[in-house]
This record gives sequence, C-alpha cells and structure tokens, in this order.
Amino acid sequence: MPREFTPKVVTANALIEGDVVYQTADDRWTRDLSEAELIEDEGLANLRLAQAEGQPELVVGAYLADAAPSEDGPQPTHFRLTFGLGQTQIGQTFVFNEFRFGQIARPAVIGGL
Repeated sequence: MPREFTPKVVTANALIEGDVVYQTADDRWTRDLSEAELIEDEGLANLRLAQAEGQPELVVGAYLADAAPSEDGPQPTHFRLTFGLGQTQIGQTFVFNEFRFGQIARPAVIGGL
C-alpha cells in the first residue's frame, strides 16, 4: 500500500555559496524557509523538483523535504531541514564548538544571513 503524500518544499544548495535555499511559488530561490512554496500535491511536487534539477547553473542537490503548514509559512518536520547544512530555520549560521564522541555538539551562533 502506497504511503500517503505529505506536504513538501523543494530545497537545494546554492551553486556558488553552498547555502541552503528553498524554491518559491514564483520560481525564485530564497534562503528564508517561510517564503518557500509548500506543495501539497505529489504530481506538482515532482514537477517542481524536476524544474529545480533543470537549474544546474543555480542550485545543486535539489530534493523534496517534508514540511508542515503554519501561519508563518512552511515549518520543518525533520532535523535535516531545520539545521540545513549549517543554517537554522531562521537563517542563522552556526558552527559546532564542542564535540566529543558520544556527546551532542552545541551550536554557537556566528552570524546571520
């Protein structure tokens, strides 16, 4: 039995900067998750992903990420989207300032976008 489709956003990495970016409904790329297009139809999600993959001069590694609707726009439902390769969902960059085997690293905010 197929899984029920859950809402998604298209996310990728900006080609030059490497920043996490999200596809908007008006075909822009933004670093602000709240501006991302929340896609609730599987066919449209696959189409939007194909469009993203067709922009290799702008982004790399495009994929569909689970998200949930909110008053403030899409919200992450998985830690990978929340911490998107060095960024929090509010766009702050962090580095891990402490890591020991078997312990959780603590992020230290070093600046915003």
